Amino acid sequence: MSVTTGPKGGDQADALRRAGLAGDVVVTGEAVALDLRPTGFSTRILAGLVDGLAYAIGLVTTLVLWARIAGSDASDAQWSTATIAIIASWLVLVPSAVETVTRGRSLGRVATSTTVVRDDGGPIGARHATVRALTGIIELWLTLGGGAIISSLASARGQRLGDRLAGTIVVSTRAHDAQRLPLVMPPELVGWAQGVTVRPMPAGLAQAARDLLGRTALMTPEARGRVARSLAARIEPYSSRPAPAGTNPERFLAAVLVVRREAERARLAQAQDREDREAALMLALPHRIPDPR
Repeated sequence: MSVTTGPKGGDQADALRRAGLAGDVVVTGEAVALDLRPTGFSTRILAGLVDGLAYAIGLVTTLVLWARIAGSDASDAQWSTATIAIIASWLVLVPSAVETVTRGRSLGRVATSTTVVRDDGGPIGARHATVRALTGIIELWLTLGGGAIISSLASARGQRLGDRLAGTIVVSTRAHDAQRLPLVMPPELVGWAQGVTVRPMPAGLAQAARDLLGRTALMTPEARGRVARSLAARIEPYSSRPAPAGTNPERFLAAVLVVRREAERARLAQAQDREDREAALMLALPHRIPDPR
């Protein structure tokens, strides 16, 4: 199959920006463009309001409990220390811990079906969540969200300052779930797939192909074709033989992934069959234990 290799890494990101697609896709560390579209401005505001309300309630509740527990016995220094610790916990520690544990989700994002991911499309970690929470003190709390609104409006991808510093972006998970389609073997490649073997490939590369096929409806035809050709050119060397000339890159990717899936199913079935035979052998003489009944 003749495949034109797409641009790699930064070149691909530049190409997407020149084509006006930088706001519609995410370029991964594998130099693969995913169709993770940034969340709309109003959705981000709604998620922020829900989160802000939840954390504010937690902050006020904790301060009230501390006041009741400490009472008049606490000194001014103890009051100051406890107050600062409680505020820091609810404004920084709790939000960063929630995003770290849930991989980018929070109460507000669950309610709006959104999540925070890295710029390359991967899940965020503690560092990303902490940077977002620290900058949120100024963007969200001290300016009552005004800083975040201004920085989001100034970004083509709706990123606030915390997102830019952390290297993250807020995307919708609803579109992902709606466009996730099952993999099927293209009819015209059934004969080609007979006897084809696919060598192990990097998990990220296979996942990128699966993501592309599952979300093509969210991409422009130009970006979709460019990414499909780039992925097909990178995956083709893992196939025992190339696809027929003129094969659509997306159809080739689907065929390869189906071959991989069926091979894995066959391997698991053989392993289960081998375990069943060994179990039956263990029950045969002389290993069989007489039934006392």
